[in-house]
Amino acid sequence: MAIKTRGKGKDAKATTAGAGGTKRKQPEQNSGSEAEVLHAKKKPAPASKKATAQRRKAARKPSEVVEEDEEELDEDDIEEVEEVEGDGGEAAKDDVEIVEGDEDEDEEETGEGTKDADASDEGSDLDLPGKVKMKVDQTADLLTIFSARVTVHFKSKNGEVDELRGRWCELCREDPKKCLQQGGRAGWYTGGNSTCRRHIASAHYQEYHKRCKEAKVAESNTATPKSVLEARKEAASKKEIQVKKQTTLDGAVRKLETPTMFSRPSIFDAVTKHVVCGDQALLVADDVTFTNCLVAMRPKTTREDLPRRDTVRTRIQNAFDDYITVTRKNIDAAIGNVSTNFDLWTEDHSSIAYFGMFGQWIDTQVSCPAGTDPVEGGKWSLRAAVLAMHEILGSHSGANLGRYFLKFSDRVGITSKTSASKLGYNTADNASNNGTASAEIERLLAKRGAQEWDASKRQLSCIAHVVQLGIEDFMTQITQVALVESKQAMWEYDPTLTENRVATGGLDVIAIIRTLAIKIQASPQRKEAFKRAQKQSGIDVPLIIPLHGNTRWGSAHGMCERAFRLREAIDMFVATTDTKFGPITIIRVNGKVTKKIPWSAFRLEDSDWRRVHLCLDILADANRYHQLFSAETVPTIHRVIPALESLCTRWERKLDNVKYAIFHPAIRRGLDKLGKYYNKLDNSDVYVLSLLLHPYYKLSYIETKWGGEKEQEQEIAEGNPNAINWTARARDIVDAAMEEYWPRRLNVPERAEGVRGASPCTTSQNSAPADSDSDDEYDRVRAHRLNADSSGGWKAELKRYLDDPGSNVTKHIDTVEFWWEHRNVYPTLARMALDILPIPASSVAVERLFSRASQVATDRRSRLGPDVFEWIECLNHYWRPQIVDFARCNSQQVEDVDLSEYAVFYEVEELYAEDEQDLDIIHVL
Repeated sequence: MAIKTRGKGKDAKATTAGAGGTKRKQPEQNSGSEAEVLHAKKKPAPASKKATAQRRKAARKPSEVVEEDEEELDEDDIEEVEEVEGDGGEAAKDDVEIVEGDEDEDEEETGEGTKDADASDEGSDLDLPGKVKMKVDQTADLLTIFSARVTVHFKSKNGEVDELRGRWCELCREDPKKCLQQGGRAGWYTGGNSTCRRHIASAHYQEYHKRCKEAKVAESNTATPKSVLEARKEAASKKEIQVKKQTTLDGAVRKLETPTMFSRPSIFDAVTKHVVCGDQALLVADDVTFTNCLVAMRPKTTREDLPRRDTVRTRIQNAFDDYITVTRKNIDAAIGNVSTNFDLWTEDHSSIAYFGMFGQWIDTQVSCPAGTDPVEGGKWSLRAAVLAMHEILGSHSGANLGRYFLKFSDRVGITSKTSASKLGYNTADNASNNGTASAEIERLLAKRGAQEWDASKRQLSCIAHVVQLGIEDFMTQITQVALVESKQAMWEYDPTLTENRVATGGLDVIAIIRTLAIKIQASPQRKEAFKRAQKQSGIDVPLIIPLHGNTRWGSAHGMCERAFRLREAIDMFVATTDTKFGPITIIRVNGKVTKKIPWSAFRLEDSDWRRVHLCLDILADANRYHQLFSAETVPTIHRVIPALESLCTRWERKLDNVKYAIFHPAIRRGLDKLGKYYNKLDNSDVYVLSLLLHPYYKLSYIETKWGGEKEQEQEIAEGNPNAINWTARARDIVDAAMEEYWPRRLNVPERAEGVRGASPCTTSQNSAPADSDSDDEYDRVRAHRLNADSSGGWKAELKRYLDDPGSNVTKHIDTVEFWWEHRNVYPTLARMALDILPIPASSVAVERLFSRASQVATDRRSRLGPDVFEWIECLNHYWRPQIVDFARCNSQQVEDVDLSEYAVFYEVEELYAEDEQDLDIIHVL
């Protein structure tokens, strides 16, 4: 019997999210909070001191006149320098003392993003928090040569005091010639930032260029000589012409560079990423023990060189704004659609509900040299990004979720009120409100004019949830599932009661293992005794038994696997624990002891352990396929049908094996649940197309597994009048898709621009240049015929693809790379792959996001607020793969020495060694 004719089970109850509304929380008003706007308080300089500064400015030579700084004075930033008359000399220089200047970051402002309007308002947009300009970024290049701005008292011998505000040029200040000429004023500049940069351009550009490169800081045009700027412009134009002629490996092979010098932006970025990716509180930036670690690495570090809490928060806000902007730009540049998965999660401490949303698409511009076509540029890459982890207000109804979904998709450019939609497929669990949300999305998109998005076809079930539902139904038959939901039932479980036996009359081994794990971990003395039992049984590193929970995927397999591994230690522990600790459980009613359950009641015999092993074998099948759908950076949609069919086949084989007879009812129940959702796969064509686009499967998998006309006739003869020719049906799906994608194929000729759906991002590879003499009447007629008769074109392409045996292809091939390499050979199929391959088979990515969120939303960080929480979640996923262990890289760096320069010396040493050896031999003789 073909697999497609499996029986259908009854509908399962869909899990629904809570319907209770969540009130909007007002932002907390506390001193030093992230919502405060920082303003540096400045005091005006006394008029007499300003006049003194003006007099000294007028007394200078014309070449020394600089712009007076407009910033006002801080009384906290004053140093006194006695000016020595005459030659100046070293003594005057030694009297100069470095003092802290005002913090550049004190003038930054932090602003909260505007809260999004209620989701019921279809016309409202989701605003970004907005970027805040930070002075440390604007003066980063200047600080490579100059000091921070300080106020200095210059004293002359006659007692006159000049109070000036400016910067020290560190290079001039250390120049002996400058010191001899100018004394204590050597390297002192009172002008603005532009004046200081012009000084760099005229005197220190080479050192400035070197330091900016080491600190990875952008150079300022003002600090760069005009001759250098002109040379760079000319070189850039030549490079652009060269890139258009040919592509190189530049950018594909890059040397990892570690920091070589201190810079404020670098340390600010490092601390910010430490807070985001290291699960640290924002206050860690103000923690003295942390800042002392940074000072220990660079002893002359001042407080102005390190970020404060508000600075870190502002940088996180700005980074999130950049992240959304870049994500929107990448999505806009993508040729294919963006597929998503979403779900709801409630934070424990504040009980705030969050809408988590993940997006996947194929980036066709990876490592694409400047000036080249995206399709002809670098290799394609599957991109995954957190699109939202946002607070959701109101009820958790499907209609509200659908409106919120469009808000977040509008924010990153997947959908728009004015342009075409790039929304592909949604993957979510089987909760009923998720289905209603997709229906609402369809309604709102249709209202905008996007009629092609059909919720019945574009809403996909999370295949990992489907497998988990099959496991739950299997576990329902072999254990008391209610025990998982009730802590008291687990704690007071009594294996001796008849009602606690399984259907076959045997011990409920799953419930026994679960209760043992809880009881052992509840007491430090029991834990220590269990560790000793493990060591006595030959386990050097003690382990614990994880608990099974219906909401934790793979937990049943993990618990059984660990218990079976520790079975000898468990038997040893249970056999001796009654005398050491008394009964495992004491049942009391109204304060009176009614029953004492001994540890010996939980003893498992060899036959019980054999049942645990058989159960583990059955659960291992499902757990293996759970892992197949956990990837984010490789396509997984093509695995759905083969994985489900393989799991069903494995369990069906166990139904025919008498060894598993005790579990046959449970296996049959799990198969019924899997069969129910397996039959629902027919509602979407994407599963057939995903097999087609995998060069290992193509349509051969369907022809082999599902059968064709012959199998249909056989089933009709056996009494099934509704039998289907699955091969013919799959071919109809493929033909319809090819006809749809033919006008949108990659590298479509330019004269097909008028064809509906032609991608503006692609260019013609086959069209001749404007000055070519080959673009004659025949070429125009041929191009028109190819576009008018689409069936001939795509049918020939499909036939070539299906006829290719693909002898060197395996099932583990990187399909994204495959279609990048074959984009010119099969342009229609390659364009289809850009839409199909990014579809996630499960919502594992968003579930992983929630697991990560639970580590951020701790009691130490309960005052983050919903906005900062979303910023951290998005940036953590974006930054973490980019984190480099610089200390380890520095430890592994080996200096290369050109030994060829020393070859002559080495040869001379060898000759001397041979001569000495000969002399030793002669001496011995």
